[in-house]
Amino acid sequence: MNLLKMFYRCVKEGAITFIYTLPTSGDVSKFSQARFNPLIQKSLIQNLYPVEIDNVELKKIRDSFIYFRGTFAEREAINVPADVLIIDEVDFSKPDIIEMYSKRLGASLYKWKWLYSTPTYPDYGIDKEFVKGTQKIWLVRCPHCNYEQELNFFTNIEGERPQARFICGKCKRGLSNQDRLDGRWISKYPGRDTQSYHVTSLVFPFITANDLKKAEQDAKFKKTFFNFDLGETYSEGEDKISRDLVLKCVRNRPMRGAGEGFFMGVDQGNVLHYVVLSVDGPISNMESAGITDSFDRIGELMNVYGVRLCVVDAGPNEHSARELRDNFEGRIYLNYYRDVEGGMKRGKVDYSIITDRTEGLDMVASDLAQGLITLPEMGELKEEFIAHLTNMRREIIEDKHGQRRAVWVKIGADHFLHALNYAQIAKKIDAEGGYQVGGEETETVIMDTYEPIEESYL
Repeated sequence: MNLLKMFYRCVKEGAITFIYTLPTSGDVSKFSQARFNPLIQKSLIQNLYPVEIDNVELKKIRDSFIYFRGTFAEREAINVPADVLIIDEVDFSKPDIIEMYSKRLGASLYKWKWLYSTPTYPDYGIDKEFVKGTQKIWLVRCPHCNYEQELNFFTNIEGERPQARFICGKCKRGLSNQDRLDGRWISKYPGRDTQSYHVTSLVFPFITANDLKKAEQDAKFKKTFFNFDLGETYSEGEDKISRDLVLKCVRNRPMRGAGEGFFMGVDQGNVLHYVVLSVDGPISNMESAGITDSFDRIGELMNVYGVRLCVVDAGPNEHSARELRDNFEGRIYLNYYRDVEGGMKRGKVDYSIITDRTEGLDMVASDLAQGLITLPEMGELKEEFIAHLTNMRREIIEDKHGQRRAVWVKIGADHFLHALNYAQIAKKIDAEGGYQVGGEETETVIMDTYEPIEESYL
């Protein structure tokens, strides 16, 4: 539907520039060739307005341009101003890159933004955007009792295969395919500017009650069924780091402005988030945390806090991270998240490490729960810091090989959590005596006794 809408606008409005995004460049290639091109070829409009430029990433129809882009690299989101931004599969795209794309609408008279996605987690991605809007739902009226209702898998489907059928949630009599089709959109908040729609598979007459019952039975995970078959959010994960847990770790002491022999972790994003720790036996005491847009400032903080060892996120700005590392030789390691059996090992280049994301975050959650990490009063930074630590959930997924594994899934900004993890890793490296520089040896540090889990996810 969104493709037809876009094609129609190209013809009607004249000179309009579209950016259509999908999660990855591979998705873009498949989508452009397997879905967009066949649709255009079958369209009657194509006979009147042929596609003048036709490659994987760019189409020209009349005076309009359509750019297809991925959302996993910053370079994809630059240099193309747009009138219309279409984000397909919001929940599987990088939030910070989506934000960069949104800036491309700044000079347009239209500034249209269309978001589509399979929902995943409550209050994340498309669900979060839906809640901000009019929240339109499809209501179906029962022809028997006149009761109007939003269809629900658990209240509007009766029986098992092959006799499963749709029923009214009130009088329990049958609903036909035509009854489901003859519904209407109703807004919960009609006065809001953004139009948002919740479209579930239960409203489509070509999807039967038996189809949905079979999908439920075949699904290995409830989340898959809720997200991809019902079009609903679902979360069965653990709140491993809750707000209450973080607050229990806060002590009545201020952040320190200087020190000696501390450990530091730095996470990269659009800006740099850092955490500084001191160590008292098994206890890690956070002494400072903050945000800066300058690697030079991180260098200054290294001196202010007399940082013994620092771990810095290697990307996305790897060049600046390497320069910083070279300025503090032996005191800064670059971190790369990978699947690593045993938790952590030395990287291929000097003063670099490869760590297992899930195991590291597991360790931070465990240390917080055991009171092995304490936090100062943080003033205005407190709520943002707590949000970053609680914006991840631990889920069990099945990988491409059919093996179950744990992953930490991001549901919002999480930079301080990773900075805290990196600071803990710095402490661990120091305790183990660090790594030799150069050579072929691949010394491994075991990050406590966690069940081997792997994944770098979202």
